[in-house]
Amino acid sequence: MATHEQPATGSAPGGHPARRIDVEPCAARVRVSFGGEVVADSARTLLLREESYPPVHYFPRDDVRMDLLVRTEHTTRCPYKGVASYRTVEAGGRAAENAVWSYEHPIPGMTGIAGYLAFYRDRMDGWSEEGILGGEVERPVPQDLERAVTGGKPRLRQARPLTKRKPVTR
Repeated sequence: MATHEQPATGSAPGGHPARRIDVEPCAARVRVSFGGEVVADSARTLLLREESYPPVHYFPRDDVRMDLLVRTEHTTRCPYKGVASYRTVEAGGRAAENAVWSYEHPIPGMTGIAGYLAFYRDRMDGWSEEGILGGEVERPVPQDLERAVTGGKPRLRQARPLTKRKPVTR
């Protein structure tokens, strides 16, 4: 496991306090689905654990259906990892806008996640992790939990219908 204290000086750019981030290979096979398609399927994810956040799987590009992703102009900046670029998942006539992110050029100390892709679980239709405690674990996304609680009437944001647009080129 690689442990990163971002940055070593005790504060990140902009005066943010130091934060522990652990990145390690994950032994589980992780599958992500959306719109009736398997968008990612990997036994080679990196599991990133950051203080006060749930763990996040980062997928190698070779294990992601890049043909289902459209790069957007949206970016965010994390003082601990760098600038994230985003992609929209388009499958089955639906779209999950800015549901995938990647750090193409992360800050020093986080280069191990460069080019890997992460998904917002709550924007995907399905998520499973196989090989955890010797079996497959279905990880319901929040919409699934909401449907169970509300008797099938989801109240969370729904994916919008797919509309044609030009991909962003850089």
